[in-house]
Amino acid sequence: MRRFAWLFLMVAFSQNVLAINKPKTQQSINESSNKTTSTENNISVNSVEERIADYTGLLAIFTFVLAGVEIIQICFLTRADKTSRIAAEATSKQVDAFIATEAPAIRFANVKFVEYLEITDPERQNGRDPVLNRPVPKFLRFLIQPENIGKGTLRILRLCVQYYVGKTLPDTPFYSDVAGINVALKEGDVGPWLMQEPIFQLENEQRYQIDGSGTYLWIYGFVSYLGLFKEIRNLGFSMRWEPVSGGFFPGGPPEYTYDQKTQK
Repeated sequence: MRRFAWLFLMVAFSQNVLAINKPKTQQSINESSNKTTSTENNISVNSVEERIADYTGLLAIFTFVLAGVEIIQICFLTRADKTSRIAAEATSKQVDAFIATEAPAIRFANVKFVEYLEITDPERQNGRDPVLNRPVPKFLRFLIQPENIGKGTLRILRLCVQYYVGKTLPDTPFYSDVAGINVALKEGDVGPWLMQEPIFQLENEQRYQIDGSGTYLWIYGFVSYLGLFKEIRNLGFSMRWEPVSGGFFPGGPPEYTYDQKTQK
């Protein structure tokens, strides 16, 4: 009987001990599980950060490579642009050389004043031809003899001659008297004398001023002709007449002398 009592006590004690140790064991298991989960989370977080770092590194390398490619492309484009510019300049020079060689070119072989004693008959020139010195004529005309010094055929279309009395020409030319002309000159040809209506008349006061007060008789205007590509070009000119020597001397502002394409 006493043995059964001791056996009962031993079983009861064992159950109490197991009951006390069970929560601790469960707690240990839970803690171990939590540690495992935390470790896995840390491993997972570290893995994500490592992947981001790897991606960032790869992106940096790719950006660096792309920048290098862009620099190389810029170098090639710069070289290509320089090559194109050089080629364009060479082409432009070739075109200019071709135009200079093949285009017609006009120059004035001779210029002169012709005196008219009266203007009742403009076709009758009965004064000095040419006027070489003083006295300054009252009625006169300015004549131009063109020459083609280019290779292509020179076709003259218009002539404009203006007269001005003063110490110098105005800053801007004024054109009003334009005459239509149809003259064709081959290479080396010297054309006929070209003149324009009407006869120019000087007042007595102007004639006295030109004779010795530092005032000049200025001649300016332009000649229209066809260029190499059938474009209309205007050749501007300006000169002053010296009453002592009777010669013509180039002068005046740069706006009066040009050789340029025009639309009309």
